[in-house]
Amino acid sequence: MSTSSQTAISQENATTIHIANPLNYIAVNYIISLGLIAFLSIAVLFMLDGIVVEQNKSGKIISISGQQRMLSQRVNLFVIEYVHTNNLKSRQSALDALDQMEKNHELLLQPHYKAISSHEPSPFSEEIEALYFSPPHNIHNKLLLFADQIKQALSQENTTAFQAIYNASTSFLDPQKNDLLYSLDAVVERYELESAEKISRLRIAQNIILAIIILTIITEALFIFRPTMRNIGSYAELLRKEANYDYLSGLLNSRAFSAIANKAFFSAQRHKTDLSILIFDLDKFKKINDQYGHPAGDKVIKKFSTILSENSRSSDTVARIGGEEFIILLPDTNLDDAKLLAEKILRTTSKSSITHDGKTINFTTSCGVSQTKNSDTDIEAIINRADNALYESKRNGRNQVSTDH
Repeated sequence: MSTSSQTAISQENATTIHIANPLNYIAVNYIISLGLIAFLSIAVLFMLDGIVVEQNKSGKIISISGQQRMLSQRVNLFVIEYVHTNNLKSRQSALDALDQMEKNHELLLQPHYKAISSHEPSPFSEEIEALYFSPPHNIHNKLLLFADQIKQALSQENTTAFQAIYNASTSFLDPQKNDLLYSLDAVVERYELESAEKISRLRIAQNIILAIIILTIITEALFIFRPTMRNIGSYAELLRKEANYDYLSGLLNSRAFSAIANKAFFSAQRHKTDLSILIFDLDKFKKINDQYGHPAGDKVIKKFSTILSENSRSSDTVARIGGEEFIILLPDTNLDDAKLLAEKILRTTSKSSITHDGKTINFTTSCGVSQTKNSDTDIEAIINRADNALYESKRNGRNQVSTDH
């Protein structure tokens, strides 16, 4: 290969096409997507945690309010037993049950009173607040009255006096006549209803977030990951072209040609078929660059590349291997047929021209032709013989075809 060709290859390799690296784009999209999904997933976890907390809280309140009904009945039972048996153990059991009932009541109303003392809205709903403090239920006053009457009755040491107080209050203490039980049932039902509503709202919100996550994943697949994969594919294609094709002529470069030619050589040896090489060098190309400028020289390169491509078969391999040097690999082609093709290309070239700055520029080319021999061990041997034939064409006056002898 000529020194000028090697120099041109170095110049060509030094010139690169800038290709935007998609890694930053991919990284940013990945971080954004991952962050969004992570945020939504955390929101779902918090929502689940909220559901669990709300269930625990509601369960505790419902359990305590449910105990109140049981405790009120327990108080009544022990009081009745004490009236009829004068058993002090029953009296103490009634007081213990009443004490627990008052503690439960205080615990249930604590959030309400705490909010009121802080001048904040009560955490109770209007319905719950009405059950505790407004007619007809007015549980707070009923329970205070119930406790006062029980304590007053049980504080009497004289059984006769106690029976008198009990009989006077029998409409209140009688479990069948005492509407405190009905009111306590009503508040339990209300707590259960509001708890179910809160949990239902949380579950709806959770389902909405889950739907958003699914929608986000689908959106990312369609509008982020798919374009990203497309960009990666485009980037890979650009890299492939950058690695295998000459940016100016659009033909294969010397590296890609070498890989293809080696495979073709061994295939020809294995199948015992002909294989020929044509090497072209544009005549006085440096003069064109010096006289008309490198843009004109580039036009000549492109024009000649088109001539080579148009006169080659689909099975042939055309490449630019130097600044003004080109090569064609011809499978299943003997030396004579290869020479005929070379002469055709020379005739077409000599009739062609390019226009630059209003000037018509004609150009010609020289060619060297070679064919495989039984003694060849690699493709380089054939290329070297074609290169030597090319030098012969140059020495003999250019614009001609020489074959390997």
